[in-house]
Amino acid sequence: MTTDHIYKRKLLRDVADDKITKAEADNHPERNSLTSYLGLHEITEIDQNVRPLALCNKDRVILCSDGLYRSLTEDDIINTYNESPQLTAEMQVELTLQRDLDNQDNVSVVIVEYLDKKPSILKRIPKWFGF
Repeated sequence: MTTDHIYKRKLLRDVADDKITKAEADNHPERNSLTSYLGLHEITEIDQNVRPLALCNKDRVILCSDGLYRSLTEDDIINTYNESPQLTAEMQVELTLQRDLDNQDNVSVVIVEYLDKKPSILKRIPKWFGF
């Protein structure tokens, strides 16, 4: 849905402009450094998803830092799912910290659950006909 704002994107533009080699970009020590993030004095890059995300009742969206998705597999993330979005997020953070990976980045997780409070069309039909 969004793109990481990391220095490697600039390095790859430099590769395209023949300023550096692909190997130099791939091995640059700062390649994964963030270039734009919340808390930065001036945010230079902001992603915007121009395609709406269609959600159904009880769908969840995980908003997380790379400290989560670079530490856990997709299966790990799925296997922490439970009825509580709060508990799911806590379990994902805990599992990440338990991994105790070298160079572990910070981990932030927010889970948003869409709850459609409108009654379905089938529940409204009887009211329309006086049932």
